[in-house]
Amino acid sequence: MGAKKLAVLDVGSDVITLAMQDSRYHDNLLFKASAEYEGYQDGKFLDLENLYNAVVGLVKKYKDTTFCELKELIVGVPAEFTTVICKTVHSDYSQPHKITQRDIDMLFEQGNTYGSNPDYFALNCSPVYYVLDNGKRTPEAPVGQITKGLASFASYVLGEKYYQEVFDAFGQALGIKFLYTSSLLAELMFAIPIEARDEGIILVDSGYISTGVAYAKGDGILYSRAFSLGSGNVAGDIAICLEIPFEIALELTKKLNLNLEPEAGDVYTLTHGGETYNFNIRDINEIAACRVQDIAEQIKRVIESSTYEIPENTRILLTGSGLTIGGAREIVEKVTGHRASYNVSEAILNLNKPGNCSLVGLLLYQRSKLPYKAESKLNQWIKKLHAWTSGRKK
Repeated sequence: MGAKKLAVLDVGSDVITLAMQDSRYHDNLLFKASAEYEGYQDGKFLDLENLYNAVVGLVKKYKDTTFCELKELIVGVPAEFTTVICKTVHSDYSQPHKITQRDIDMLFEQGNTYGSNPDYFALNCSPVYYVLDNGKRTPEAPVGQITKGLASFASYVLGEKYYQEVFDAFGQALGIKFLYTSSLLAELMFAIPIEARDEGIILVDSGYISTGVAYAKGDGILYSRAFSLGSGNVAGDIAICLEIPFEIALELTKKLNLNLEPEAGDVYTLTHGGETYNFNIRDINEIAACRVQDIAEQIKRVIESSTYEIPENTRILLTGSGLTIGGAREIVEKVTGHRASYNVSEAILNLNKPGNCSLVGLLLYQRSKLPYKAESKLNQWIKKLHAWTSGRKK
């Protein structure tokens, strides 16, 4: 085996994905593989043995493909296993003091009072804004500024110890150190445009049977809730109402367009297992639209129950694959009264879809924590030569 490496594990409500990025070419992946499993619901995994087998299978595939051992694995913690607490933390200095990054780190550590919490452990801390002794608020870290006092309204994301205990047990069995971070915060920080964060956004990450909703501003999540509904419930409703196998209903959801205005005889045509099926568009869309509306109403309830006032012009950014059904965005807009759009990140090749935002966020979070090798002079020269010769051919 080669040198030990570091990777990320994105935990969805139906699929887990193990990925490792190229330490030299940041926009490329050296390894990526996914495995289906039973998922989680209401903050509990449905089958721990099934989850463990999925993780073991991915680690084995990683080793067989890369000929490397895994040293550490950054595990994303989904919204269903997190809670958010916001509070003001402050430090006073006896005389004018030049702020350093260490001062800021110590400020946030001072506010981390969750070490002895029986149910949660601290995942992340991020600033919503800072305040200096002149009372002025700023979203930027005031490193280098002179002040006699430093305060921050900070967002602490806590993870459920149940989740940590599950994966720590897996890590011990596999001989891998597991590290943890909030999946929603990773998305916010690394897969969402800075200007959108500064304005304030409602981030909705909807998956197979789980949806996380967060109100965020600056670098921090102010409020977050999750509920156990997603695209799998749309497929389940279709399967029950039409009395068809769930696998066929799930395939059918990939064809849906709720914006259609079909004629009486229009059908969705689906080929599955060598058989061709036709389904009346009106009937299918009516079933699917009811469930999507249910998800949208749950999103609205979360927004309305926020302890922070969310302006009416705050945009909803949709990530995950749960609400990518054609027409779902429009239903979310109509029900919530907020403009909605799909968010994609172009930071990593071939991951520019809403469903990949969580994975992209984790990979970029990992990149921010690791030292990367600079590109060799030889490779730089080869790239320049290729660009020059390509120009000559045009």
